[in-house]
Amino acid sequence: MQPTDTARTVFFSVVLAALVGAVIASAAETAPIPVPNFALGSAAVYHVEVALVLFAAAYVPIATLWLAFQGRAFTKLTGPGGIGAEAEALGDATGAMEDAVVQLEQKVIQPLARAVTDLEQRVTNLGG
Repeated sequence: MQPTDTARTVFFSVVLAALVGAVIASAAETAPIPVPNFALGSAAVYHVEVALVLFAAAYVPIATLWLAFQGRAFTKLTGPGGIGAEAEALGDATGAMEDAVVQLEQKVIQPLARAVTDLEQRVTNLGG
């Protein structure tokens, strides 16, 4: 499902409001004295960092809801080295998941079931 222009405008407005809100909240906060080392001892850097954290904290749920609105979901989240997230349509993810389950069954579950059956037969033959 492709979002309409109205939906895109609403999404943009919500993200912009989150950004403006983060900047205002950061500016309203008083920088601690002394300014922490992670802010390089600068009150300006401290406020920028606080604004970025607040914006990220708001953007993640906004993006998640936006993807849900489109019938999509996150399919890959990466760590700090390669920060990001990928999303694909839920129908595509379902097809890939079904293929993965079939491969798992063929490559792991069936051979394991045969091995368990063989082991049960050996144990039965030893006991009786």
